[in-house]
Amino acid sequence: MRRVLLASCGLLLASVYFIGGKSGSAGGGLDENPRLRSAIKPDRDDGVRFISPRGSDSNDGLSWGSAMATVYEALISLPGGSRKPPSAGSGTVYLADGAKASPISGAGVWIMGPKDPNYQSPPPGWLRSNGAALRIEGVGRGNYGPNGHRVRSKLEAGGNRDTKHPGIWLSQTQSPIEFLNLAISYPGRPIVIGECSNQSRAGLCGVSSVTLENVSVLPMGVLGMGPGIDITGGSFWLFLRDISAGGNAYHAAGGRTANAAAAILIDGSGNPGNGLIQMRDMNLAGGGVKFIPGVNGGSLYVENLTEEGDFVQSIPPAVWFTDYSGFVDAFVSNIQIADPGPTATPAVLNDGGGPGPLVAGAVAVVEGPAVVLSEYNNTLRNERISPLLQNQSGFFNGYVVGESDVARRLGTMVAVRFPNKANTDPRTWTTTGSAGKTSVSPGQPDPFGGVEAGAVSATTDTQEALFLTGSCSVSEFTPHAGDWIVGGVWVKSLKGGYSGSPTNAISLTYCGNPSPSYSFSTSRGGQIWGDGQWQWHWIANKVKSGQKTTVSLAAHFSRQQPLTAYGPVLYFIPQGTASDNEVMEFASSAASIDSACPPGTICNVAGHPLVASAFGILRKCAAKTSPAVCGSAAAGAFVIPPRAVSTTVQTSAVTASSLIFVEQDSSLGATLGLNCSAKAGVTLRVSERVAGSSFSVTASSTAVDDPICVSYLILN
Repeated sequence: MRRVLLASCGLLLASVYFIGGKSGSAGGGLDENPRLRSAIKPDRDDGVRFISPRGSDSNDGLSWGSAMATVYEALISLPGGSRKPPSAGSGTVYLADGAKASPISGAGVWIMGPKDPNYQSPPPGWLRSNGAALRIEGVGRGNYGPNGHRVRSKLEAGGNRDTKHPGIWLSQTQSPIEFLNLAISYPGRPIVIGECSNQSRAGLCGVSSVTLENVSVLPMGVLGMGPGIDITGGSFWLFLRDISAGGNAYHAAGGRTANAAAAILIDGSGNPGNGLIQMRDMNLAGGGVKFIPGVNGGSLYVENLTEEGDFVQSIPPAVWFTDYSGFVDAFVSNIQIADPGPTATPAVLNDGGGPGPLVAGAVAVVEGPAVVLSEYNNTLRNERISPLLQNQSGFFNGYVVGESDVARRLGTMVAVRFPNKANTDPRTWTTTGSAGKTSVSPGQPDPFGGVEAGAVSATTDTQEALFLTGSCSVSEFTPHAGDWIVGGVWVKSLKGGYSGSPTNAISLTYCGNPSPSYSFSTSRGGQIWGDGQWQWHWIANKVKSGQKTTVSLAAHFSRQQPLTAYGPVLYFIPQGTASDNEVMEFASSAASIDSACPPGTICNVAGHPLVASAFGILRKCAAKTSPAVCGSAAAGAFVIPPRAVSTTVQTSAVTASSLIFVEQDSSLGATLGLNCSAKAGVTLRVSERVAGSSFSVTASSTAVDDPICVSYLILN
């Protein structure tokens, strides 16, 4: 006699014996042999149960042939489970297509941990869990969407009268719970994680260690229903893989941006926040992932996600961060929008601050602060708002966008576009002195080898302000919509970090006067806390409205965080002078210049004179007529005609404060194409000037036969 074992799902189904070349069951049929019938089932304590729509909860659930009817009864029957109080045991439940979650109408798979407010007396449909580890797995047969890409088994769970009857509801469970190969369609909310049984989302019932794999959900598509998967309460360590999830963007109260519109809502409102949430190979429809940080931020990691629309109605972003702070961490990769409808929809949207999520691949645009490694180029190159204006860094159509002080540290000559309203002389700087004493010490080493920096210190821990305009209220400003205020300064702290911030030392202040309203604000501080190195900090604000005020660039310090500053700049850029994209390019690349430098010049850093072994002048005048017509030349040669005592040089290089040097030079004949007078002892003086037009020169005596040849040089 030999025995052949037949198995399914890893479980022994039958033992068939072959005797004398004929097959048959040893000792009669299965129904006639209790010993054989029990042999094809696992032991009850093995923790395996089977559920079928054709089963009965009076069965033992130990095989497909003796399947139970509901997940609820199967969980109670697992090792560690009980009916009073209703509690889930630990183990694995297999369910066939169409199986029911609960014998109670409108209930689902509802499991609560010990901190749920109703744990001592669970409401109908709920099961207690005190460390139960569960795996609930569908044996797939159907193609369930939205956009299904793996075989799943339908689970009849939840109700659609309201949002209080989800298909799956986990409250404060902490042990591993897995749901695999399931489809839940048309409850008000198909899956809820981290909400207490009394609907509290404040953080008491956060869930951890949950896996959803090959699960599809569709909320009831009517007003008041959604989202598809609702995660809240400070939940963490959640793993979503191969998920198909529908949102309610087409019907939700509040439209496509409402929480109920999301296919997956991660809601940190009023709780610590939800984190360590990992998603992979996701297909969403009519809703995206909406991430709302909590008090402690949160974290989200997404790989391969597509959100699809219906071409007709607008949909929300595929991944949307409603806020972003230093306590939020996120990485999203290969995020796509398909069939979005009439309103342009970003693949990734960050409505918060920087640095924003790390994005590696997005079809459709990335909006808001982000670190972007790649973006769909056909969409990107048609964008009108630059990455800088969105506080983005990364790689864009071959361009590298990011912050660097490399060029600034060279201390090279800088083109001056606007008047510098800051004062680069530390001897003029003032402080608040609101508590104790403060002091400013000029003559400190600066980033370029000089001693033009100023150090400031305080005797108390109260945060003080150093006004880099000199007096706080010296710079008057009348704001108009579209104006920009841009400021920057070199700063360093002996201990690293700054008063009130690890990386940012500066702000705009209004000295008790009205503050303008801004439509856009951004700033860049230092890279890290550091060890006392020089760092360039800058700020750029676009005016929305306001009334006449004063504006100063302030650096903050205290006794614990003294400060050294050098070379501040503060610019008021009138509306229409430069586009918003250009202003951001200007602000991000601005460098220190002496506050005395006028616009239109090429200027050096404060207190560092230009020294050269030789220099040339590109445009020089050579005029042998009187008056001399020299255009805009700031240097050249001209003549005082024979028997004349003066002449005029017409050049727009002259300003009201120009230094004009003139000298008789009898060797200029070849340059001017004439013979120069050799008369000696002639002295020359500048007798008149007209700014932007000309200057006049008068000689102490005249020449008779040949003109007096003169060279000139204008320094501005």
